[in-house]
Amino acid sequence: PWAADRRLNPCLTLRRCQHTLKHRMRHSLRPGGNDGRAHRRCFTSSRHACRCLATNAPTHGESGWLWRGASEIGKTSIRHQLKQQKFKSKKSMGQNFMEDGETLERIVRLAGLSGDSLVVEVGPGTGALTRKIMASGARVRAVEKDDRLFACLHRTLARHGDLGDGLAVEDADADGDGDEDESEESIEEAPRIIQSADGKLEILHDDVLKVDLAGFASGFDTGRDAKGTEAKPTIMANLPYNITRDFLRKALPLGDAYTSLVLMLQHEAAVRLVQSTPGSPDWRAMNVIVQFYSTPSYLFRVDRRLYVPRPKVDGAVVEFALKSSSARPSVPSEADFVSLVKRGHLQRRKVLTNSLRPLLEGDEIRECLVSVGLSPESRAQELGLEHWVALSWAVHECLQAK
Repeated sequence: PWAADRRLNPCLTLRRCQHTLKHRMRHSLRPGGNDGRAHRRCFTSSRHACRCLATNAPTHGESGWLWRGASEIGKTSIRHQLKQQKFKSKKSMGQNFMEDGETLERIVRLAGLSGDSLVVEVGPGTGALTRKIMASGARVRAVEKDDRLFACLHRTLARHGDLGDGLAVEDADADGDGDEDESEESIEEAPRIIQSADGKLEILHDDVLKVDLAGFASGFDTGRDAKGTEAKPTIMANLPYNITRDFLRKALPLGDAYTSLVLMLQHEAAVRLVQSTPGSPDWRAMNVIVQFYSTPSYLFRVDRRLYVPRPKVDGAVVEFALKSSSARPSVPSEADFVSLVKRGHLQRRKVLTNSLRPLLEGDEIRECLVSVGLSPESRAQELGLEHWVALSWAVHECLQAK
């Protein structure tokens, strides 16, 4: 019966079969044991368990991780594609590819995509998430930094017009000649922007941290929805863990150009980013900045075993519903507000009369704190968004009076 659970990891199931086999083999060799009967019972039950595993596995359409049909285990699995391309992920680029189709479909479903949706994808990689997004009918503009993956995507679109079931392999790979030379030439010959045949997919070869994302969003022929408002795209990504902070600082202020960010992040980082109550040991300047620019929500956790290669920690999917400039709290200057919050959290356990002293004198800071109803002994980790907004106005007025 445990083998009939469709969501059970088949690797663990087979491991359990092996454990049963080993246990019964050991039992059969006890003094006085009936070796022949125990051996037969052992192998019969192991064969039965494996037969249950195959019989009770769900169909391809309802498959979870590793519960895949023969076609997906073959040419379309991420592991097979990476091996076929002789691709080795780079730690410097934080490359961990999601291989579970059910997880990708869940992300697309929770993002609420439809035929009218617009998506900017960061790092399409093997195109696994891109295919799920396009299956919803959405149009996609993507940014890929890796030269090798961009060359694979270019070759696939050039041959098939779309991403199909997987990345196209170089002809040279089949012959076994000139792998390195021809792959380098294909990278050099690839244009900076490539498109699918139907025009619904466009991929830019660039570093997303250097791309003007506001201008990139304007590349869509958006039109207007039923309410007459201009449609705005959603940013989606299996984000490399090592650029999470830099990307969020770049993308969060873009509420006038985008509706939301739907990102796969490191689980621990995701938990910290979505908390909204100050005072905890993990409360940082980034929490205040996230609350100022968006409304974050933790969607679900992602097992580390679903990535290729496997990272050391679990992932999580988080949505940041971006606030437009008119919906954000009113502050004298957003740049000065962010700078003030960062300055206060540089030494967040110290009282603000000390941590903000390079900006104002201690007495002036104390007056600002009292004027907004805060204690002169307040610390940065104790202040929430509304406190920082009020304090930014008090500091601004104090600086203007000088």
